[in-house]
Amino acid sequence: MRPYIIRSFIMFVTLLHAGCARQAEKTPSASQTSPPTKVVAVVAKSEPIAHLLPVTGTLKANAESSVAANAAGQVVRTFVERGSHVKKGAVLVELDRRNAALAVAEARANLAGTRSQKELADNECERNRRLFDRHIITEQEFAKISSSCEVQGQSLAAAKSKQQQADVVLNDATVRAPFDGIVSERFVNVGEYVTANTKVADLVQSDPVRLELTAGESDTPAVHVGQTLKFEVRSAAGQTFTATVRYVAPALRAATRDLVFEAVALNPDGILKPGSFATAWLETGTEQSVVIPSSALRKDGDTVHAFVIKDGHIEERIVHVGREIGDRTAITTGIADGERLVQKATDTLKDGLEVVE
Repeated sequence: MRPYIIRSFIMFVTLLHAGCARQAEKTPSASQTSPPTKVVAVVAKSEPIAHLLPVTGTLKANAESSVAANAAGQVVRTFVERGSHVKKGAVLVELDRRNAALAVAEARANLAGTRSQKELADNECERNRRLFDRHIITEQEFAKISSSCEVQGQSLAAAKSKQQQADVVLNDATVRAPFDGIVSERFVNVGEYVTANTKVADLVQSDPVRLELTAGESDTPAVHVGQTLKFEVRSAAGQTFTATVRYVAPALRAATRDLVFEAVALNPDGILKPGSFATAWLETGTEQSVVIPSSALRKDGDTVHAFVIKDGHIEERIVHVGREIGDRTAITTGIADGERLVQKATDTLKDGLEVVE
């Protein structure tokens, strides 16, 4: 029995080996099932990139005023509410004008009477001058009459001044906006009595808007009037705005050793709100940097990867990036000028992967 068992085992092993060999012949190789991955290549290029200096500051209204009445009286009409957009000269509040109108009428009447008296006095003076020239009246008589003419002239000037003052009081009964802006608050209502220093409304002009910034002592040479800068605010995340430097302080602040400068930005849509914190960037020159499409980068947490093509295979690199320029990114380290890399970094790319362009 034992020889028979041995022969049967040998035959089983032989048949098993033959079956495995035939199965291996039917199974294709790894190279046959995984053809090279097709990719689009892009060439990294070195080019001059503007060096940007970050500075911080605050948005301020272009103009801001607590508008006060310049007359006393009862409020009879209000023309604005909080949030009203007004043009320069628009009526904000109107006071009772009746007494002021009566004062104007009286001043005009007095002026008309004084003007008539002045005309009569001028005629009398002219007649006496001719008499004096013909030696009909004495010098003392002529001087007395001339003095009366001068008094009438002074009375006319005083009457004109009183009439102008009355006109001012009448005009001040209508409180107007001193500039284009938005009413942020109205403080009076119909029926209230106001005096010459009563605040009636707060007016803010936020188009354009001012950007007050500070630069460190070592960065002051980079700041100059007429310079264009880009800035962002947290309230408009993802948007970049442009401003022009209009003012640079003549000296550093002694306490902080920094330089205050101001830029102006258009704000027609009112997106920029005075009081917002802003971060701006100043161009301080250019430097050569390798630039690649942002799509060629893959971020894994805080690590950024790029995939260089060498000898038909992927070489995965960890790179350090600089600033973004539109749809491109500057590379500080990890990619050399002229190297070829995959244009679109996908999750399927890995080190050593065979690729074809």
